[in-house]
Amino acid sequence: MPLIKNGVLVGDLWVKVGGEAPIPANGDVIVEADRLLEDGGELARHDGRIGVLLANDEDPMGLSKWIEKLALIALDFPQFTDGRAFSQARVLRHRLGFDGELRALGNVLVDQAAFMTRCGIDAFEVWGEQDLAAWQRIMGSVTRVYQPGYRASELGLIGRRTEFSRS
Repeated sequence: MPLIKNGVLVGDLWVKVGGEAPIPANGDVIVEADRLLEDGGELARHDGRIGVLLANDEDPMGLSKWIEKLALIALDFPQFTDGRAFSQARVLRHRLGFDGELRALGNVLVDQAAFMTRCGIDAFEVWGEQDLAAWQRIMGSVTRVYQPGYRASELGLIGRRTEFSRS
């Protein structure tokens, strides 16, 4: 699947290891949250970076003891109408202080990308063929906000009231 980071298509070097499949001896791997919590000892000895897939009905606070060891957390968007992963992203960034790659996967739509970015998501695994130019345009489309986002401090928005324009 195509992976978009910073508005650019990039190669995905991560290997998804589903269920009970053996973990490769080295390299970057993504495992399901249940496996991380059950087989953490094996993963701690892994020669490579560790990522986790968090289902949208799982509590991100369950990853708290692993947050410093994780390089990537993938959040599942099974339907465009299901916004639970938006909340998970906020918890991971703001409460747990996760500073690694936060990836959206599943039914990821360009229409929601700007809002996903405001929640702290910085990589998008998209289905099928999607227009890269549309992704690049949308990333900077939300310019006026009324609440701080993940990178609000870098944008100079924290501590400053911002409002939507009235027409």
